[in-house]
Parts: sequence; structure tokens; C-alpha cells
Amino acid sequence: MTKEKLFLKKNDSGILTDKIRPFMLLCFILFFLTGTVQVQAQNRVSLNLNNVTLEQAISTIEDQTDYRFLFNKNLVNAKQKVSVRADNQTIEAILTQMFRGTDIGYS
Repeated sequence: MTKEKLFLKKNDSGILTDKIRPFMLLCFILFFLTGTVQVQAQNRVSLNLNNVTLEQAISTIEDQTDYRFLFNKNLVNAKQKVSVRADNQTIEAILTQMFRGTDIGYS
């Protein structure tokens, strides 16, 4: 009886056999899908902000997500008041609602 490990058997060239490749592929796929689900879940936010500063609204979005916003305070009035009501909405939908009626854009 030989002492071979099921997943660590090497062939003559020292490369792992085909037994480990499907396992590695499955691990990669599961890792990728887990990351995708987390990113998609985090891109939706629920907010109910009434008459707060733009700076406060952006800070609230940053607290709930991994997004970070950069803007030039010389070009954007961060103290202007905004109201946002969103229930499980995308960041894009929230920003569109928040900036409606202003000359502020985003990309």
C-alpha cells in the first residue's frame, strides 16, 4: 500500500495532479461569488434624512457603505440642505435624488 495523500499527490514533474484542480476551481468560484454578493448587498442603502447638510448626508452614506466621496468645498456648498428618503435604494438612485435641482454632478 502506498502512502499517497488524496489531494497532494504529485506526478513525476512535481505538479499537483488533476485531483486538486476541480477543488481549487470550486474554492475560487465560491470566493468570487461571496465577494460579489457582499458588494451588491452593500450598494443598497436605506436613508431617511430631512433637511440635513450635504456633508452630513454624504457622511451617512459613507458610514453605511464602503464608498468614500471626494469633493472640492470651493466648488460645492457642503452646507446646503438636502433631504433624502430611500428604502433599499442603489447609491446612484440616492445621489440622483439628493442632487436633483442642483448643479452638482457625480461620476
